Order: sequence, then C-alpha cells, then structure tokens
Amino acid sequence: MQVRKFEARTMKEALDMIRKEMGPEAIILSAKDHSQSFGLVGQGSVEVTAGITAMTLKKKQFVESRLKENEKQLLQNSSARTQKTVIQSMINKYEEKHKQNEVRTNLSKSTRYIDILEPEEIAINQKDTNENISKLQSEIRYLKNLLQSKNEMPQFIPDRYESLGEYQEHFEKLKRAGVSKEITLDILNQIKKELSAQASVSKSQIQALIAKSIMNRTVIADQKTQEKIHVFFGPSGAGKTSTIIKLAAHKTVFEQASVAILSCDSKKIGAFEQTKLYAQILNVPFAAAKDLNELSRHLQALKNYDYIFIDMPSCKLNDLNEISYFNQMLQRLEGCRKHLVLSSVMKDADLSETGKRFRVLKYDDAIFTGLDLAAEHGNILNFTIQFSTPIYAFGIGSNMPEDFEYASKERMLDLIFKLTKIKKDYEVET
Repeated sequence: MQVRKFEARTMKEALDMIRKEMGPEAIILSAKDHSQSFGLVGQGSVEVTAGITAMTLKKKQFVESRLKENEKQLLQNSSARTQKTVIQSMINKYEEKHKQNEVRTNLSKSTRYIDILEPEEIAINQKDTNENISKLQSEIRYLKNLLQSKNEMPQFIPDRYESLGEYQEHFEKLKRAGVSKEITLDILNQIKKELSAQASVSKSQIQALIAKSIMNRTVIADQKTQEKIHVFFGPSGAGKTSTIIKLAAHKTVFEQASVAILSCDSKKIGAFEQTKLYAQILNVPFAAAKDLNELSRHLQALKNYDYIFIDMPSCKLNDLNEISYFNQMLQRLEGCRKHLVLSSVMKDADLSETGKRFRVLKYDDAIFTGLDLAAEHGNILNFTIQFSTPIYAFGIGSNMPEDFEYASKERMLDLIFKLTKIKKDYEVET
C-alpha cells in the first residue's frame, strides 16, 4: 500500500486533493485538525493521511495516460463515483480487447495439418496405438487398486467420527472452542479407554474427564520466581508495552514491589514517549536504551529495584543480523526471565510459526494478550501443548491494573468452555 499525507485549509479541499492524486478508492487512514494556527501559512488546517493499493493506483495512472490533458482534468475534477465508473469501464474494455488478441494469436498458432500416410505407416501406427491403449488400461487398473486400498485404510482425522458415538457432541464442542483436532481426538480417545469397562457413560462424566484432561495438559509458569530482570519480546502488535505497564502496575499496587521500566524499542515511532508517560502515571522510573552500552549503564543504575522490566523491539526473527542483535542483548541480561508476548487473536498457523522462530531466544514462558478480542481460546492450549511452553499471564482488556491476571489451569478451562463471560471494552456497562 502507498501512503501519503495531504494538508489543506478544509477537509473538503484535502479530500479533493486525495481524489485527484490517488483516485476514488483511496482509504482515509487518519485525520488531524490543526486548529491552533500552525498549519499552512500560519492559518488553521487539516492534515489527512490516505492510502491506496499499488494495483489500484496503477489502474488510475494507466487510464489517465490514455486520456488527453483536458479529458484528464475533467476526470480528476469529477465525483468519486464517476471516476470509479470511468476507470473500471476503460480497464474492462482494455482487458476484453487484450483477451480477443490472445485468442486470435492462439488460433493462428494452433492450426493443425493432417498428414497423409502410406498404408505401411498406417499399419505401424495402428500397432503402436494398440500397445498404448493396453499400457493405459494397465495403469488405470493399478490406480483403481491403489484407491481401493487407500479407502480401506483408517483415516486419522476426519471431519466427523461415526465411531465416537456419544462422544461426538464433545468433539464438536472442543472444535468450536478452537482446540485442534489432534488434541481433541487424543483427549477423547484417552477418556474412551478409561471408561471402556463401564456399561454406560453419562454426559456429565465425560465432561468432567475432559476438564480434568485439559487441566493436566495445561502448563502454567511459576509466577513466584525471584528473577530481578524480566524481558518481553514478540511480534509486532502483540501488546508487549501494554503488558509491561499492566504487570508493573500489578506489582506496585498489589505486591508493594519497586519496579523500573527500561525500553530498548527504538524502532517503533513514539515508543519511548508512550512508555515514559505510563511510567510517570505509575510513578516508576523509566529509561531508554538505544544501544548495548546504554543498556549496561541503566542496569547498573537500577540495580536496587526489585524488578526491572525490559521492553524489546518488535521483530520477526527472519534475519540473521536481528537474531545476533537480540542474542547480544540477552547475554548482557544473564539470569533474566524471558517472556514471549502473543496475541490471542492469532491463528494456529501464525502462533506455530512465531513459536518456532522465537525458539532461538529460548523463551521461558508465554503471555497471551487480548482475551477480550478473541472469539475462541483453544489456540492458547494448542500452543502450550505444541511447544511445551508454560503460560505466565493473560491480558484481558485495556484497563490497568485490573485487566491483567496471572495464568492458572482453572482459568484456561474457563476460557475453553466460556464459563465466565469476558467483558469487552466496547460493551456498555449496566
């Protein structure tokens, strides 16, 4: 996506500029009202940030290149709906004409001529044809046998298990909660074996054993360990900074501990200022480290505090230089506790890929944020089982410090079966 900023005296003028430069399908990303007379020529102004996909912009530029200058001006000054209609119409005509030319070209290339053969050549060709048909029939028989044998083999994970019987309802319920099919079937098969000697099994009995199995498989981190330095890293948008602020608030308010916050996230625009503001609200020391030397100096200055929380830069760890940088920083923090911060709205595939990439940093546990934004929470269980990673804490919403809680097996069970409704930020309190 291409992003540009436009500044004008009024919003209407700014939108006209966006429509003229970027076309009718531009998306407004943000708008600022400079009402205190520091905009254009000292007058009040508005600043609008807009974006558009590269392909959409190319279509607009292509159409304008086909128009005369007066036609181009007329198009740019017309309404957004008119612009969109004209651009799409010209693109459709061009594509249709292009397709017709392709068809003509293919027809001219695909002209076939019939060879007139001698009788001897016809006899030889007939013999080759018979041999080819015989080989083809043999291959078809082989494929049919292969398919038949495949159908006879038991399938591991079908969408529906006829053999599950009274367990089918529980299978569907766990699936809807986001628990993977592999884990769901493993749980139910274990329970079936456990209850195989009983003549009849009740629904509540199965539910109780499912709950017990989930709690046994959930790994919870030890929240009472005495590491002074806690390091937080993870992918962009996971909520590292807000997690640090919430945990710092929890430690100071509920545990009466002294906490200092150290930010190494110089990549994110405004990251230092945002974290510093929250630190001032909590009345805890804050420092920013832009390199390894500053990191060492700040650690020495803050050594008397009970806890030092370090906010690392967001990263993907798909670059050797990035991995080397993180390892150098972590070497300065020997004996620290390393938290991988993840969003609970991430899909299983994304969580799995992230877990594999960050494994090189040897994280001790995981923190899941945004519980109020996720429709299902089985992906958390899937992650902790796949990587044998303990869960340290949960971030529930945007309020501090109440929207933070240490993880527990009971809470994991609560999330899977939705025993307690999570109040979302956008719900109206009654």
